[in-house]
Amino acid sequence: MMKRKLLFSTLLAIAIGFSSCQDRWEENKPVENPPKVLTYDEELAIVNNYTEIDTINNLYSVIITDSIMQAEHLTDPNVERIFRDIAKTNKSIKEDIQAGITTTLTLYNNKGFKSYTVNESSIIKIKDEHISAKALKTQTRAFHGDMSFNAGNWYSSYIEFSGSDHITSNFYVNSCNGYWQVTVTCKTGTSANGKVFSTYGSRNTSGGIKRYWWTTAGGQAPFAWEFQGNGPIGGEANGAIEFSDTY
Repeated sequence: MMKRKLLFSTLLAIAIGFSSCQDRWEENKPVENPPKVLTYDEELAIVNNYTEIDTINNLYSVIITDSIMQAEHLTDPNVERIFRDIAKTNKSIKEDIQAGITTTLTLYNNKGFKSYTVNESSIIKIKDEHISAKALKTQTRAFHGDMSFNAGNWYSSYIEFSGSDHITSNFYVNSCNGYWQVTVTCKTGTSANGKVFSTYGSRNTSGGIKRYWWTTAGGQAPFAWEFQGNGPIGGEANGAIEFSDTY
């Protein structure tokens, strides 16, 4: 009988102790926060990281699976909107290429900067380089002005200046809530890079895109240059194209 009472007392003590621990765990257990609700811009940034430039078909390509949707907390309405923007952008790219316009697809995401150009000059290969925001602000070359755009529209769309026979253009997008397209015409008539070029991309460039321009007519400096910005930028993009001498 004594053994049974001892066993009962022991079991009761264990049960009380377990209950006490359980109560304390219930009081201190981690609170499971609901998944963060992302904004459209944040979801665009995530989709942008899964985007590639298809150099065979000359378009932007992206595949978002159900597992990616769940892991990245993406939502159907925003992803559908982004995919519509990509389809619209790819349609414009196809039209530019068919029209013979020098067309560059750029992509800046967590994998770095990529640039691919179609219909480029047979004389001089176009070279686009990524330049950091810090380097963009500390340039010391002769500056000839810029053409800027705000909320997807040109603020100033024409510039004329005299400079060297080599000109560098720095193009940058400070902010953007979608895919953008910038079309510029070089009205000088002596550029080896052609009369018209279009540059495409998504979101901002975290700095800028540096492109070099050359004249082919020879002669002596100063050389006359004219650039015209055409059409809306799209995507509520804000930024500018700055021009300076190349050294």
